[in-house]
Amino acid sequence: MVAPPPPPSRAAETIITVGQGDVQTIAEALKLANDGDTILLSPGMYRERVILNKAVTLTTVSAAFSPSPSSPGSEGVEIIWETDQPYESTLVCTVDGAAVKGPILIKHNSYSIANNYAVQLINCGSSTIIDGCFISSETGSGIGIEGGEPQIRNCTLKNCARSGVMVFSDLDGTPGAPKIQGCSIESNKQHGVLVRDGAEPVVVGNKIQGNGGYGLALQGCAGEYTQNKIKENSKGQVAIHLLLDGLASARIAEENGLEMKMITDTTLKMM
Repeated sequence: MVAPPPPPSRAAETIITVGQGDVQTIAEALKLANDGDTILLSPGMYRERVILNKAVTLTTVSAAFSPSPSSPGSEGVEIIWETDQPYESTLVCTVDGAAVKGPILIKHNSYSIANNYAVQLINCGSSTIIDGCFISSETGSGIGIEGGEPQIRNCTLKNCARSGVMVFSDLDGTPGAPKIQGCSIESNKQHGVLVRDGAEPVVVGNKIQGNGGYGLALQGCAGEYTQNKIKENSKGQVAIHLLLDGLASARIAEENGLEMKMITDTTLKMM
């Protein structure tokens, strides 16, 4: 019997350079890329939507450079999407294994009532990572997470018209469990982090400060909330409404250094 031929081997990882290299737009690079490839952004402004539907890494040539939250500077990278069309995030990810590694400044302006985020993550797995990005939205929230377990690390979410981060279950009601760690979430007009609809995030080691609503607004959810520095938020540091089983309000207060106050029969406020 003749042995079957071995399966074809995958080509080595490809690096595609945008701006000062192979292509001029991120969209062109994504068309060329395969899972596992790296898209390297040259310094500059990219006025386009980014739809991550492949497990690629999007990063910058100047990985050691740190832009300010308002300007990328001459050596920085800015991705911006401004449109009259509703429901158009600057960056959308729908796959597991994609990564966006900054420093990258992500800006957004798209008017809509719901699903209004600079970055939208839909049912992404735990190997999807957003790391070291500066994210703001003139019309909505910084990051919207709908189900899944993506990781948000070392990002700055600042000056958003709504909340810094919004976390929900997916459309089928399956609770997501994303991890938000080491981020600075500040000066957003509504809440720092809003968690709803049965979501179960891990929110650890973040600075949540100076937001117009609560630092943490927890509504019908579970999860872990530890070692966060939560202060100077206009309505209070944490508001808890109808926690799910397994999420103890006293533990949240203790592990984040807060005092707890009952404001209604079902709502707690932490100062």
